[in-house]
Amino acid sequence: MAWYENFGDAHFSTARIIEEHPTQLGAFVFADLNADNKVDLITPHDHGLVWYDNLGLVSAPTEAPTEIKAVAEVGKAWVTWNLIPRGGDGGSPVVEYRATATPQRYGESRSCTTGTTRGCTILHLNPDKTYDVNVVALNRAGVGPSSGVVAVTPLANPSTNLEFGGSQTAPVDAADLSSSHAEVGDLDGDGDADLLVAGKNLELAWYESANGAYATRRVIHRLPWPFRPFAADIDLDGRMDVLVAATRRDQLFLFRNLGDGAFAPPVSIAVAGDWVGLLQAADIDGDGDMDILTTVGSGSGLAWHENTDGAFLASNAHPIPIYAESIWGASASDIDGDGDMDLAYGAKASGSIIWRENRGGGRYGSPQTIVEDAPRFFELQDMDGDGDQDLFATSEAKDGNWTVAWHQNLGKGAFVGPRVIAQLDSRVGYRTRARMVDLDGDGDRDVLYASTPYHTLFWGVRWAENLGGGSFSWGRFIGEFERVSLLAAADANGDGKPDAVVASGSQGKLGWFENKGLVTAPLGAPRNVRIVSGVDQLWITWDPLAETDWGGAAVTGYEVTVTLADGTWVGGCKTIEATGCTVVDLASEQNYAVSVTATNRKGTGPASTPIPATPIKDPEAEFPLSFGEQRIITTEAHATWAIASADLDADGDVDVVSASKGYGSTSDETKTPKIAWYENLGGGTFSELLVVTTEIREPEWILAADLTSDGLPDLTTNSRRDAYVAWMENRSGGRFSAPQSIVSDVYVNSGLAVADLDSDGGIDVLSDSDRSNQIVWFKNLGSGRFADAESIVDTDDVISAFHAEDFDGDGDPDVLYKKQWAQVLAWRENRGAGAFSGERRIAAGVDGSGVLDAADLDGDGDLDALAMVPHNTTPGAIAWYENLGEGAFSGQRIVGLVWDRTLESMFPIDLDGDGDVDVLSASWSNRVAWFENLGGGLFAKEREIGQGGWDSSTVFAADLDGDGRPDVLSGDRDGGVVGWYRNLGRTVPAAESSSINRAEFDHQP
Repeated sequence: MAWYENFGDAHFSTARIIEEHPTQLGAFVFADLNADNKVDLITPHDHGLVWYDNLGLVSAPTEAPTEIKAVAEVGKAWVTWNLIPRGGDGGSPVVEYRATATPQRYGESRSCTTGTTRGCTILHLNPDKTYDVNVVALNRAGVGPSSGVVAVTPLANPSTNLEFGGSQTAPVDAADLSSSHAEVGDLDGDGDADLLVAGKNLELAWYESANGAYATRRVIHRLPWPFRPFAADIDLDGRMDVLVAATRRDQLFLFRNLGDGAFAPPVSIAVAGDWVGLLQAADIDGDGDMDILTTVGSGSGLAWHENTDGAFLASNAHPIPIYAESIWGASASDIDGDGDMDLAYGAKASGSIIWRENRGGGRYGSPQTIVEDAPRFFELQDMDGDGDQDLFATSEAKDGNWTVAWHQNLGKGAFVGPRVIAQLDSRVGYRTRARMVDLDGDGDRDVLYASTPYHTLFWGVRWAENLGGGSFSWGRFIGEFERVSLLAAADANGDGKPDAVVASGSQGKLGWFENKGLVTAPLGAPRNVRIVSGVDQLWITWDPLAETDWGGAAVTGYEVTVTLADGTWVGGCKTIEATGCTVVDLASEQNYAVSVTATNRKGTGPASTPIPATPIKDPEAEFPLSFGEQRIITTEAHATWAIASADLDADGDVDVVSASKGYGSTSDETKTPKIAWYENLGGGTFSELLVVTTEIREPEWILAADLTSDGLPDLTTNSRRDAYVAWMENRSGGRFSAPQSIVSDVYVNSGLAVADLDSDGGIDVLSDSDRSNQIVWFKNLGSGRFADAESIVDTDDVISAFHAEDFDGDGDPDVLYKKQWAQVLAWRENRGAGAFSGERRIAAGVDGSGVLDAADLDGDGDLDALAMVPHNTTPGAIAWYENLGEGAFSGQRIVGLVWDRTLESMFPIDLDGDGDVDVLSASWSNRVAWFENLGGGLFAKEREIGQGGWDSSTVFAADLDGDGRPDVLSGDRDGGVVGWYRNLGRTVPAAESSSINRAEFDHQP
């Protein structure tokens, strides 16, 4: 409907719109209806008459909004102003206000618009900038003058200490989980949130939560077409009763809760219409009992049902006129602060939320609009902590985007808003679920919401923290869940904290995200710190941090800090799980201070009180040892990967065997891959190289053990290139059979071992398998036959090393191993007959590959674990883990550091004959050395024995000359050399006797 201005001379303007999309227009009548001396317009419209006020000549607003205020929020600003009075609107009512934030220095301006309300939220502001904010008013004639500016600097998003766990799901029948047929509540009074449903088999039922597991479905009653169950304490006995509509919603039933999840037979409630939908239980008439608010006529009306001494009579079903609106939701709350329950509802036709004052006795006043932005969900809650009921809603804004926002109650039911909490993509907002609840326990209500775009099944579940005063953080991601139809904040596991409970009707799935509460860095320091001084090192232990000091999250590690007296940092060590570690590379006889801190995923806690400590001096500094040259056994074992010793020819002395790769050369016979042995001719003299086989290509392991129980040591090895494990039978006199396969298609990376795993007297074989993600064993069936592989360890990780030894002292060998990617050292107990336990972790954060071994290093009668570990990113240290008994091990203790940090091999043995176990080492730079055990698990610094070749890749010890003392064997990977050093025994000058046991080695000419 339009008019055309006559400019004279039959010239007319273009159409000037009076109203768009009018209906049932008829004749036009003109008259001055309001006595303002201007002709107004009357016309038929929708079965009635309407009139349009002629406002006369108008202009853009002549006044600017006043009292501009900008409240800084996280990444946004909440702007308010005073409305322009009628005299300043230019003769035409203001239709819109626009607030604009302009950066003071540079950047893009942002704005927000609203209708005739006095506030809006400017979004997407940079916390690093300060903005000038102004407001203008608009009417049909144009834009009015700008207000003065106010400055605002948006807040940065604060960190949070509240954490949620991952989704925990339970299968629930899909018929029980439509969005209008389920609710959560504590139905059995045990403190956790049960699930109330109506759907499957026309049954009203509930699923009991048992610490978050919803496994038990209990039927309350079978009803004709149960719909939208509701839980509330109707009789005020402290138990949640159940209300449900039924028989196509023209009936209402009450089931009183008798306790322990039992319910009385249904009580019929008279309703004020058909197609009843339950909304809320509230004391609407102020008489102290719970009445019931419902929709009727499929949302065409509202009614409240008066509770009269526990009875709901037909005469007490009161319709509430809603003036031709169809509604989609309603809530009763004290909106105007006068102590009675007012009414708010969502109107479909106008897209508004309307409230009506309770005039007493359940009578309601005229409608008053709160918001017009097409909300789809709302609640009345105190959002800003000022004691009145604000409005929380999800709505569609004028720009088509959806928002989670709230409207501030200014008192007596006057509202201003929306104050935006989160803006959602226009595709996802209409499928948004939201709830208000105090998630972090700080006394104000946070926002829990979930939304999804069309094209994905998964909803993002998020929460926004209430920062106080109505300001909220950005949405914080909790997790994903498929097709959310129900969202609730309820205590699923009974720990007193509201969890995020979600359900999917289409998927038949119920889930929840555990609220783990506020998590901080540890609150306390480790206690009972103990220090053992070693040679240039300190071994520090402490008690595990008490759970009360965790800060809400489990301890993920500990850190030791060593400083000088002035506080200067000089060293430290870290652990993941262990309560002990070693600080190395310290100065002997230097005074230090030691403290320990605990760490969790939120940070590091306070340090323990510093304790003084002083490393001891290396005793070798006073009595140095000298070693002679290496004696060469052979130079033809090129690329020696492994050596061993045993009496292969049964003549009473110890022979030597080697496995060399030879680099695959065929042009030089000495460089072919081979297994060879060297006969001990007596007095430390050896024969030339005696070939056992050249059929094994790229052998990397060699073991000597009696596999046939005939008293002669057989040989076990592997072929790296051809991927199999084989053995060669010792047929006496140093004669061996051809290789016999134990298993094929196995790439052995981390090792071979032999041990009697099933205690049947036969030596079984262990290897890694499937490219090192398994450890398997092959049962010795006798007569040179082996069974198929049986798994000991099967992991998605890579096994970088393993060793078989009896760690628990029960007489059968257990298995020690290291996982490369997880950096875990662990063991599995042999439970007899070759059956093994699950993984038992020794230590985490154990990086690097290399060999493992076992020996009683502290002389307490059980076997401790030995491992090669990195030091400053290179494999430069030998570590040990004390066996504490009953399967427990200490944290990482350091035997010592290898001089050039290129450790290749180690071997534990008592070299100096003092009754404790020392440790041999070989390194890539040709260095063969040993670490003397000083007793009690303390070791001297590395002591060189000799230069073992071009690349000392392997070391071994045995009594080669028959003098009762273990000598030292070494092999190198580059020069083809296998050699040995004679152990000459203790050498302590008589004039300078010492209690320290000594060992000396010399080359044998």
